[in-house]
Amino acid sequence: MASNKIDTTVLRDAISSAQDEVVDQIGKMRDMKEGPGIIEMFDMQRLMTKLSQISEMSTSVVSAQNTSMMSMARNTKG
Repeated sequence: MASNKIDTTVLRDAISSAQDEVVDQIGKMRDMKEGPGIIEMFDMQRLMTKLSQISEMSTSVVSAQNTSMMSMARNTKG
């Protein structure tokens, strides 16, 4: 029998990794004497976009799995 559980470890690890990158970038920007320049700001925007996309993808994957399980349960005759 197939498992109805999805392994979210990979998704959580990807989100955690992206969060770590953002935190590291914030630390680098904070340590700059003259403040962040345009390059650092664009890099921060890139990292935030990546984090947002990974989070959205993870949510979509889990939502799709939940929807399919509800559909299967609805179609099961008792």
